[in-house]
Amino acid sequence: MARKKIKTYEIETITQLLNVVNEDNFTEFMVDFSEFIGIYLQIIRVHVRNGGKKEDIKFKHFTWKDDGKVGVTKIHITDSNTGELIEITPDRKKNRAKLNELLNDSNSNTNDSM
Repeated sequence: MARKKIKTYEIETITQLLNVVNEDNFTEFMVDFSEFIGIYLQIIRVHVRNGGKKEDIKFKHFTWKDDGKVGVTKIHITDSNTGELIEITPDRKKNRAKLNELLNDSNSNTNDSM
């Protein structure tokens, strides 16, 4: 049986996203995309907690491999101040733990201010 060719897409717009997604890859794409968005939000939250502004984090594109697998393997971020390319290899357990920690901190901060 021939191996399916893995296609890679750099998605910058909603139109590009809609052109990539189909009935065969919808589930895998949505899992990967939601994980990417979660990590992106984590990055923003940490940056803001460290004194930065949300606007400092610039989104360029989301690279997605239509390989039939789920999970984000790498995230590339360019530091806008230094131009340095930072590569993050997500650790799902750490990401979930960190996200839970951040959410718990956020909830406790909200409750403290009421």
